[in-house]
Amino acid sequence: MMKNSFRENKRNLESGLSLMETLVYSALLALFLAGTFMFINNLLATTGDVLERNELVANKEFIDAKLGWLVSQATSVTTPASNISANSLTLTGSQPTIFPAVLTLSNGRLMLSLAGGSASAITNNRVTVTSFSIFHVDTSATLQELRATIDLRSTTRPTITSTGNIFTYILQ
Repeated sequence: MMKNSFRENKRNLESGLSLMETLVYSALLALFLAGTFMFINNLLATTGDVLERNELVANKEFIDAKLGWLVSQATSVTTPASNISANSLTLTGSQPTIFPAVLTLSNGRLMLSLAGGSASAITNNRVTVTSFSIFHVDTSATLQELRATIDLRSTTRPTITSTGNIFTYILQ
């Protein structure tokens, strides 16, 4: 009888996990959870960067469209003078509800004033305009070219920038 109870006790002791096995399994679980956390963290950070880059592109495209529309409606360039570069643009035209149109850089925002009214920002608050320059090339009496250079930076992630964006517009 004693032998049977001894064998049963020995089997009960051997049926569980040893301390070493428990430690190994715990370490493997910890490595798996750490890897999962790092993967999710990197995924979220990358998503935020992509959203900010899209914001810069959207603002750049809006500025390009707005400048293109203004230049297509304008008849002459007042500022900058011919073959000069400046940080503001003044266009004149025949439509009194639009012109004079003035585009300037103020406190990191690109501002537009139409028909002598108050200036409104054409960039949103998630983007800072770090530089804005217009070069007026007067190639002939009938053809004028405007080259706009603009640099943008994300306000929430300052390391994300869009530099050297050059747009060319022909004023006829």
